[in-house]
Amino acid sequence: MLSWFGVPFKVVESGFDERLVKETGPVKLVEMLAREKAFAVAERLEDDREWMDGSPRQTRLVQNHRSNGATEDVVIIGADTVVVMSNHLENSARVIGKPKDKNHAREMLKRLRGNEQKVVTGVCVAQVVQVASVVKVVKVEKGVDVSRVRFGNFSDEELDDYLDGGEWKGKAGAFGILGKAMELIEEVEGSISGVIGLPLLMTKRLLGEVGVRVEVDVERLIGKRLVGEFRKRNPEAVLRVRD
Repeated sequence: MLSWFGVPFKVVESGFDERLVKETGPVKLVEMLAREKAFAVAERLEDDREWMDGSPRQTRLVQNHRSNGATEDVVIIGADTVVVMSNHLENSARVIGKPKDKNHAREMLKRLRGNEQKVVTGVCVAQVVQVASVVKVVKVEKGVDVSRVRFGNFSDEELDDYLDGGEWKGKAGAFGILGKAMELIEEVEGSISGVIGLPLLMTKRLLGEVGVRVEVDVERLIGKRLVGEFRKRNPEAVLRVRD
C-alpha cells in the first residue's frame, strides 16, 4: 500500500526483538514497538552507506539536501499491529499476536469466530539525518489507530480452507483482510488500511509533519482498491470505514 504514495522507498527488516518491550497495554505496546522498530533501522544506517551516500538510488523514502552540514535525510516508517478481544484495550492477557504455526492460527481464529475485536496499529515516522559520519534521529512523529472487526460464524470447513491458503502467516490474529479472510469477516469499522497493517491517512499526516508531501488522493485510492475489492469479495459485509 505504501507504493500508492508515489514516493520511492525500501523495505528493511528491523531485526528488533519484540520480547524486549514489556508494556502490557495494547495501545502503548504498539506505539512502543513501532518506535523501537524505526529506531532499530536508524541504528543500521551508519553501517549501510547505500542509504546515505547521496546517490540516486530508489532506497530512501525521501531525500533532501541541506545547507547546515547535514548531507541527506532519510525518513523511516515503523509499524506494529496487534488484535485485542473487544473492550480489553487495557488488558494484556487479551492481546492476540502472530501465530506460531497453523494449529496456533486455528486456535486464534476459533476464538475470534462470531466475536468482535479491536485491531490496534501503531505507526512511528522518524526523520534521520547524516552529519559528517554520524546518523541522528532529529524528529519523531507517532500515532495509533484502533479499528473494529467482527467475524461471522464461519464453519470449520471454511476455516480449514482459509488456513490451507497460508494467508495467516505473519499476521496478527492470523488474518489479513486483503485475501480470503474478507469472506470470513462480517463487519469492519474504522480504518480498513489500519486493519491491513498501515493506516494510510494517519501515515500521510505523519509524513507531512516531517516534510514529506504525499500528493495522491489516498481516500479515493482506498475506496477504489480496498473497499471496492472487499465489497466484491463479500457483498454482505458491513463497512463503516474512514480510510
